Amino acid sequence: MYKNLKKLKILHTSPIEAAKFVNSNYNTIDDWWENVSKEKNFINLKNNLFIEKSDYINSITKELITI
Repeated sequence: MYKNLKKLKILHTSPIEAAKFVNSNYNTIDDWWENVSKEKNFINLKNNLFIEKSDYINSITKELITI
């Protein structure tokens, strides 16, 4: 998972590396994100890490009540 995030330039292992990436892509960051969000690796990660629910407030509330 971390390798894929790093490959997609979402995860950076140092603040300097992250700053260089942001500085070099600052003017086109929206285009970069649009391209990344269409990548198969990103879609797989998103589907495995995040659950999209339209009723997320009730879902979170139910989870908190059970704790």
